[in-house]
Amino acid sequence: MPDTTPAPDRGPGTGPDRRPGAGPDRLDRLSRLVVPLVGAAVVVPVLLLPVLGFRGSSLLLAGGLLGAAAARALLPARAVAPLVVRTRTLDVLVLVVLAVLLAVLAATAPGG
Repeated sequence: MPDTTPAPDRGPGTGPDRRPGAGPDRLDRLSRLVVPLVGAAVVVPVLLLPVLGFRGSSLLLAGGLLGAAAARALLPARAVAPLVVRTRTLDVLVLVVLAVLLAVLAATAPGG
C-alpha cells in the first residue's frame, strides 16, 4: 500500500509550483535588508557635515538610535526577520542604552 501521509509544510516558496526564494517573498526579504542600508547611506554623510559639529552629529545619531529602538519595539517580528538575532527586549534595551550614553557624551563633551 502506498504511503499517503502528506509531506511536511516547508514554508512559503517551497511548493511544487514555486522555487525557494523566488517571487514576492524574495523581494520582500530583500527590501527589509536594503532599507536600513539605504538609510545609513543617507544619514552618515549628513553626520560628517562640519555644519553640525560633534555635538549636533552625536545628538542626531542618538536620535537615530532611539528611532531604531522604537521601530524594533513596534514592528512585528516578521517585518524585521532578516535582522533579528537577539530577543526584541534585548535589542530595544541595547539601542536605548547606546542612545542615552551617546546623548550624555555629546552634552558633556567640552567644545562644540
